[in-house]
Amino acid sequence: MFRILSVTFVMLLVLNIGQAFSQKVDIVSEKNVVSLDLRDKPLKLVAEEILKQTGTMVMFDKKWNELPVNGQYIGIPLEEFFWRALRKYNISLSFDEKRNLVNLRFFGDSNIVKINNDTLINENVSNKQLREDIKMLHKQQHQELQTNLNDPEFVDPLSGMKLVDIQEMHVAQQAELEELRNDPQTIEPESGMTNAEIKSLHGAQQAELEQLRNDPKVIEPESGMTKAEIRDLHKVQHAELELLKKEFRNSGS
Repeated sequence: MFRILSVTFVMLLVLNIGQAFSQKVDIVSEKNVVSLDLRDKPLKLVAEEILKQTGTMVMFDKKWNELPVNGQYIGIPLEEFFWRALRKYNISLSFDEKRNLVNLRFFGDSNIVKINNDTLINENVSNKQLREDIKMLHKQQHQELQTNLNDPEFVDPLSGMKLVDIQEMHVAQQAELEELRNDPQTIEPESGMTNAEIKSLHGAQQAELEQLRNDPKVIEPESGMTKAEIRDLHKVQHAELELLKKEFRNSGS
């Protein structure tokens, strides 16, 4: 359940909220295409401009009147405009084409009230009813999200790109990354060295490490002893251990 205000700040009411959020309305039509060049323009003025261009009235809570909207949008569907322009907010849209209305809902509002067709219902909603309404909205949001994720034509609100375009971009980026990884002349950002130089360096380091492992004069850092001394010590310890085992067996017999 939620409260919606029109551009003229008169509270209007929409049909059953379940129908408003569960039905997917195809609103891509010529009359709903907008072109807007916005620089911190308040949402209420944006709504007025949309009304002039499309004849569609945008309804929302008046506390969002001064919300600044930015970006340049040329010849895009109204629904796509909202997803891109308000991508930083958790919103939902429902369209009433018969009455040329767009219901814009910002989730998280504290003032959620019951609404009916054209009559304002009591605003004194109980906390229990409020929690139930929010729970229902979240469930419907999740269902809508799953549907959108499977639709390649769905526009991602953060990037303003279609999912199919994002997927193609990721594939191209992955291919480019693999090509760079295999190019010996590619410069690794952190070291400033080419892949060929890094490969050569790693080979030299590996060879040096193997040489150190086999050099009896190399000093082991933790003990401060050479590998030869450690090897001799292990031999002595092993001999002592075998002697102790022998004495233990003899004492038991």
